[in-house]
Amino acid sequence: MSCQINAPSSKYLRSIEDEIERGSESDLLPIAISYAFMFCYITFTLGEYHDCKTFLVKSKVILGFFGVLIVLVSVCCALGLFCFLGVPATLIIVEVVPFLVLAVGVDNIFILVQAFQREEKKFGQTLEERIGFIVGKVAPSMLLSSISMSSCFFIGMKYF
Repeated sequence: MSCQINAPSSKYLRSIEDEIERGSESDLLPIAISYAFMFCYITFTLGEYHDCKTFLVKSKVILGFFGVLIVLVSVCCALGLFCFLGVPATLIIVEVVPFLVLAVGVDNIFILVQAFQREEKKFGQTLEERIGFIVGKVAPSMLLSSISMSSCFFIGMKYF
C-alpha cells in the first residue's frame, strides 16, 4: 500500500482567492454604513446649535465629511501599499482594519476640535497662530495615543 502526497491543486488555491473576494465584496455594505454613521455622528456631536441661520456652519458638516474621508483614504492607501509589497490580504485585514482606523481617526478629530472650542482667542492672535498653539498643545497626547494603539496592533499581529 503506497501513500501519495499530492501538491495542493490550483482548484484549492483558487477557492481561497474566491472566498477572500466574496468576503470583501459582501462586507462593503456594512463598512459603508459604518462610515456614513460615523460621518453623521461627528457632524452632530461636534456641532454647536444655537440658530437656524448658522446651522450648516456650526454643525461641522464639512469637518465630519473630510475627517471620515481622510480615514477612508488612509485605509485604501495602506491596503494598496501592502498589496504592492506582496503582503497577502486576509479576511481579518479587510474586515477589521477599516473599523480600527476609523475609531482612531475619529478620536483625533474630537481631540482637536474640542481643544479648539475650549481655547479662547487671545487679542491680536491670528487663526494660524491659534491653530498652531492648539496643535502644539494636543499633538503630544495624540502621538502617544497613536503609538500605544499601534504597539497593541503589532503585539496582536504576532499571534495571528
